[in-house]
Amino acid sequence: QKGREANLRTPVVLAGMRPETGSTWRLSMKLEDIENTWHMALERPLETVRRELRCLARMVQSGYVTKPLVVVSGGTARNPAVKSRMAALCQKHNVPLAFTDDFYVGISYK
Repeated sequence: QKGREANLRTPVVLAGMRPETGSTWRLSMKLEDIENTWHMALERPLETVRRELRCLARMVQSGYVTKPLVVVSGGTARNPAVKSRMAALCQKHNVPLAFTDDFYVGISYK
């Protein structure tokens, strides 16, 4: 645990260059701050998912929806941590889940 706490306080340095001026910039953040920012950024979208899954579960229980399927697409959805949370939420509500990047759809052009 102490090692993890020390790692969270270790600064992560990002560096880049401005193409228009050629000047460089550096950003230094603690890993803990990066993780907290990530969690804060996803807090509202994941709450929306929770709310919508509760609604879907009620529709399934009432018989209004008979074959539910949650399909997730998009850049953030490719993140393993987001995938894991989405899978856990869907499993909690007993709703099947599919990620679009798990599919291969061949397209032929004539």
